[in-house]
Amino acid sequence: MPRNVLQVDGLGPLLCAHVSLKFKAISNVEYELYLAVTHFTSTAKTGPNRKCENVDSSAVCDYLNHTASVTLRSSAKLVDAESSCKVVNGKIDVSCAGVKDMPLLSVKSIDQVVEAMAPKTIEFKDDFKASKGFSTGERYTVTDYGDLNRKVIKILYTGNDVMKKDIPEQFSMQVPIGLMKTSQPVHITVQDSGWGSTVGHSYTCVARMYATNAQKTWSPECFYFGSAAQGWQEEKFRFFFVPPSHITSGNGLTEGGVAAAKNGEYLLYLGVDPFFQATNASGAGRVHNLVVDVQSSSPIRWCLPSKDQFYTADRSCKAFDDTSAHAFFKATTAAKILDDRCFFPSAKTKADSNVGPNGNAANLCVAGNGKGGGEVYPFIAMEDIQKRVDAQPAIMNKVNECKNAQKLYDPAANACK
Repeated sequence: MPRNVLQVDGLGPLLCAHVSLKFKAISNVEYELYLAVTHFTSTAKTGPNRKCENVDSSAVCDYLNHTASVTLRSSAKLVDAESSCKVVNGKIDVSCAGVKDMPLLSVKSIDQVVEAMAPKTIEFKDDFKASKGFSTGERYTVTDYGDLNRKVIKILYTGNDVMKKDIPEQFSMQVPIGLMKTSQPVHITVQDSGWGSTVGHSYTCVARMYATNAQKTWSPECFYFGSAAQGWQEEKFRFFFVPPSHITSGNGLTEGGVAAAKNGEYLLYLGVDPFFQATNASGAGRVHNLVVDVQSSSPIRWCLPSKDQFYTADRSCKAFDDTSAHAFFKATTAAKILDDRCFFPSAKTKADSNVGPNGNAANLCVAGNGKGGGEVYPFIAMEDIQKRVDAQPAIMNKVNECKNAQKLYDPAANACK
């Protein structure tokens, strides 16, 4: 039985919808083929080849004087036979039993599918200059893969240019990854090639919706699947989040915008701490090539919550639109956001036990300001879990030692008392 027909036409989608192919099986190896044309109508009152019942109102008008030409070609002889369906008023009744619609695969449909997955690259910044291994500035592009729900962020940036004494207080890069729903899992690979770096990482980040009154204590969670890098290199890469209600755009997108965004969404960032200084001269830096590959079960959005046309009712923002994407980049990389140590605690801020429990609170904002955001916590590394597993035999030995000595076991100190 017929499965697919490749349809090539010059009709618009409205006219194309009036023309279809149907078939009726009459044996195991034969079928009748029908070209069905449905009734053409228009709400227009005047025009060529149109007849209206009432030109003084919004009447339905019939198109008249249609001419059709059908050409059939086949590798085998076509049999011209009477239809097994009845003829009513000179027309074959294709609604008779056994007649089915033939699945159509349109070239236009294929083109739309390909276009929906075709990569689209937007450049956001390019003041990068390099000479003899040293560089200044950045080159920043994002490639969107449409319905594949994937974005690849590529950044050539200048690293190793921070004075040694300032390294604990600064970042080399703060990269907006996207506006995320709390329901969507995010898989991220990070590759950084450069002086003192040249490492790869793999992460998965998840979240849950939070109550409005719990915003300042809520955090998404990231699980780190490790790399072959040294510990101090791994610690250079950290994740941060910002509630979208704190991002302001000057391009027609509202601050906060949709109320549901306050507890159902968050902005996810990657922060890269500075690597050691390249030279003694301030401002001299080395070339780094950062690639962040992000994939998810739903669109990784580069737009802000608002009533903008690219921010739809279901908060999908599927279109990677130049205008909205540039507005997103401008708003999320504004100095007032990136320099806010509430959202982006530096290594020095994080190490200060006065700013939060153990120096790594879910957010380091003053509890009363209700901002929310900060470093993603908990951040669980598989390597940390392995260390715990490896430590278990020693712990159990100590527990048995305390038991045999009839002493209490102190888990904090792993000692008997």
